[in-house]
Amino acid sequence: MLNLISFKEKCNGKYCPRGPRTKSKSCKNDSKQERCFLKYEKVQNSQKEKQFVVDDAWEDLKKLVWGRDGGECQLWKILTKEERLFVITNYMDDFSMLNTLDVAHIKGKGAYPALKYEISNVTLIRRFFHSLLDTHKHPVTRKTINKEEREAWFQSAFDGKRSKLIK
Repeated sequence: MLNLISFKEKCNGKYCPRGPRTKSKSCKNDSKQERCFLKYEKVQNSQKEKQFVVDDAWEDLKKLVWGRDGGECQLWKILTKEERLFVITNYMDDFSMLNTLDVAHIKGKGAYPALKYEISNVTLIRRFFHSLLDTHKHPVTRKTINKEEREAWFQSAFDGKRSKLIK
């Protein structure tokens, strides 16, 4: 974030620090620049505040899910040995995503905001699978799946047994 002196230097150098704006004759005026700086500062400070907002309820829920699921990918548990071998053999390029665990929503929080903090609507899975399922891809074959199959995969991971809806 710029200070007032740097802000005025930018204004005088025909560059508006608040973004592309039509330059007016009053932009050279000290009082105009000071008023404009106050607006700039207000926006910058509000953006900083947004960056540091922590959702305590979500953080608490994640801790509960990690404990409940034993820090293990629940989807990995329902894959067959052949499917696990296929994932390891074919997707090692995504190793970092295979080693990172996410607390994932069974029913997406965008479509079902009321279920965002429901412990029965979240499960612990590898980021690799989370990313695929959120883009409606089969977690092993990467083929396109529909919404019902996506939810069936998540629900199966949560339940610890494979649904008949998923192949």
